[in-house]
Amino acid sequence: VKECVVRVVGEGREKRIVGYVAWKEAGDWEEGVRRYLREALPEYMVPQAFVVMEALPLTPNGKVDRKALPVPQLRTERAAAPATPVEEILASIWRNVLNLTEVGVDENFFEIGGHSLLVTQVISRIKESFGVKVGVRRLFETPTIAGLGQIIEEDLRSGRVSRIDPITKGPRNGSIALSSAQRRLWFLDQLEPDSAFYNLPAVIRLTGALDLAAIERGFNEIVGRHESLRTTFGVVNGEPSQVITPSPDASFQVIDLTGLSDRERDEEARRQVDEEMRRPFNLSVGPLIRALLLRLKEEEHVALVTMHHIVSDGWSMGILIREMASLYNAGRRREALALPELPIQYADYAAWQQTWLESEEYAA
Repeated sequence: VKECVVRVVGEGREKRIVGYVAWKEAGDWEEGVRRYLREALPEYMVPQAFVVMEALPLTPNGKVDRKALPVPQLRTERAAAPATPVEEILASIWRNVLNLTEVGVDENFFEIGGHSLLVTQVISRIKESFGVKVGVRRLFETPTIAGLGQIIEEDLRSGRVSRIDPITKGPRNGSIALSSAQRRLWFLDQLEPDSAFYNLPAVIRLTGALDLAAIERGFNEIVGRHESLRTTFGVVNGEPSQVITPSPDASFQVIDLTGLSDRERDEEARRQVDEEMRRPFNLSVGPLIRALLLRLKEEEHVALVTMHHIVSDGWSMGILIREMASLYNAGRRREALALPELPIQYADYAAWQQTWLESEEYAA
């Protein structure tokens, strides 16, 4: 490689990583580069397309002119259509998960926008559609519809169909077991209490007129909507147990920094954010979510939401921000917004997982 640059093209879920490469000498090096990158990088960082150029375009001051880089067509020929009912269902799953209008049966899932978080969605939908359990490793090793379709058809013919019941809403009385992931995090907290290592912070700068009442009301509605954000962790008969608080009791703090000078305000805002991110949670007392709003100027704020990893994760953070935006916009317009009721909560998943771990199928 003589020179190279990477650029993100597209918007929203259509975003793709494109690599632009100039070779030192003539030759078809693309497959070798792909192989090298797959070994050196997480799969979501490997470009989905490459553009080979004699030289990268430069601005007058000698920097790469990113605006002059061509946007490639990720498909140069018509995608091969599904040939069997199984491939048709798989193609529908891939189109939905990847937000694409067309998917070829020979296209590599990870080269057309797939990544590890989307793998879990594909696996879940395959299980729902076929009753077949496809492991993560299998999808990485066979990342095409054609290859995966053959495996699923073989599983169906041989009767390797999962008979685990679907997740259903369960009772909330008595002791609620922890999921495996929660149990690990609870154990680490017992091992090293008062640690902020598993804090999940999200810092957002807000510009424009802010309706404080609407944002606080939306925050409380989300905490009321998701049981995991109202959950603490105690011990019952020597075993960790989930305790779900019936009503929201989250911390929403507003600090006004408008009276400080510009330099003092920036320093204090950074100090407040750093201090809040590093403040540990008490898993047995809670709440395990906190919100801090710093008012910098009349129309400039910084919002910080911090959760413990035992009640949230990176995927959940995206859900929280989307729901918060919907509730805030509705509240600002003084409109009622009823988000669809959640069919199950995380405690239901934890109970389902416990049943699965005790099943004959899991033992086999």
